Order: sequence, then structure tokens, then C-alpha cells
Amino acid sequence: MCLYAGIVLLLIVVPSSSQAWEVSAGYQSDNHGQYFSYVNGRATVSTPTAGLPFEPIVQLFAFRQRFFSKEEGHLLEAHLNQVAPSVGITKKIADLEISASAGAALRETQEQTVEGEKETTKDLGYMVNAEASYWMDNDGFEGIVSYTNLQDFFFGRARWKHIASKTEEEHSIKLNPGLEMQALGNSDFQAIVVGGLLETEVGNLVLLLKGGYQYDTTFRSGEYGGIELYLPGPSPIPSQSRPLCTV
Repeated sequence: MCLYAGIVLLLIVVPSSSQAWEVSAGYQSDNHGQYFSYVNGRATVSTPTAGLPFEPIVQLFAFRQRFFSKEEGHLLEAHLNQVAPSVGITKKIADLEISASAGAALRETQEQTVEGEKETTKDLGYMVNAEASYWMDNDGFEGIVSYTNLQDFFFGRARWKHIASKTEEEHSIKLNPGLEMQALGNSDFQAIVVGGLLETEVGNLVLLLKGGYQYDTTFRSGEYGGIELYLPGPSPIPSQSRPLCTV
């Protein structure tokens, strides 16, 4: 329900902002039947002529995650839903774009017990997030770091993209291959994710495909794959979050 509520809020709140907005979504799954899906919307709330050295932003992030755990030899399924509204700032300095945001995190966890029952818990906490991107000729570098006090969970991701193919004709084609590395977890669980990606554009829509290998400290190491979409509004804002994944 949290994910669906987040989608509805994105459709209402994000396009109505005063200057520019963007929406991104993604889905990632592994060979253990686990997945992570998200939607994210961000909008500026002032114009460049407001006289501020930065641009204020509002952001709404919602995700749903399915994962498994082991207890007494039993494989137990769990779902985690979260909605995180936040406010922050973004600024561009030459080819460098940076942003930071903070806000509340509302989480609902549904866990299967050894007895076959389902337990649901709801928690309220906070989440902080920082992003940066830098383009140099045909190479781009992106970084995201986020933290939530709900289970003391951290997430970090670095990406490199290279513009390998681009035509200047009316129907241009852009192909940006690249690499990504993720690090995430808390005191009970840590994971390292390494893979490749390929990004292209279909009209105004940016499409990214990715895949690779994930190693973690439990039984869930293996292959992963995913897809991400990014859609800018009529006046796109600086988007180091293209596409964005915040945990």
C-alpha cells in the first residue's frame, strides 16, 4: 500500500510544482526471487531568478522490497514498503551537480513467521540523502549516499557512464554503456553489488538496463538484473539521479 500511495502522491504533487520536475522508477531482482521496486519524484520550488545560491527541491520516494531470511531451517518471506517525503537543495558548479535532502521515512514490514503466520510492523524514522554527478567530455560519474535510522541502514552507489554512440541526425541514437558498484547494509547484513549497465533514450524517456553479481554476508549472493526509467518534465532540473535509487 505504501508504494501505491507514493505513486498517487507523485502524480498529484510533482507535476504541480512551480518550475521543473522529474520522475524516475526502477525494478531490480536476483536469482533468489527477491526484488526491489521504486518510484521517485523531484521538483524545484523556486525559479533561477529568485536570487538564491542554490535551488530548493522537494522529493518523494516510495519503494517495495521482497526478501527472504532463514530461521530454524525455514525460508521465510518478507515484504518491506516505505514512503519518504523530503526537502533539500541542489546546485550546479560548472560540470559538477550536487544535491542533498532529508525527511521523514514511513515504513511497513510484513514478515512470515516459522508458524506460518504474518506479522506486520510500522515504523517512523528519518532519511538523509546526498548525490553528485560530474561529466567530463564523454564520460560521466555519479554517486549517491543515503542513510535511514530505521534499522540503521545505509546505501551507497557509484556509476560511470560513457557516451559511446551518438548521431546528430533528426532521429538521434544515444548509447551509454557503463559500470556500477553498490554497497549497502547495516550491522546484521552487508552487501556489495558490481555490474554493467547500458543507457539509451527513447524520445524524452531515458531507459537503463543493468545486470551483474551481488555478494552479501548471508545466503543470498548471486546474479541480479534490472531496469530503470527516467522522465523529465517540461523544464528538466539537473538530474544526477537519472535514474535515481535511494534506499
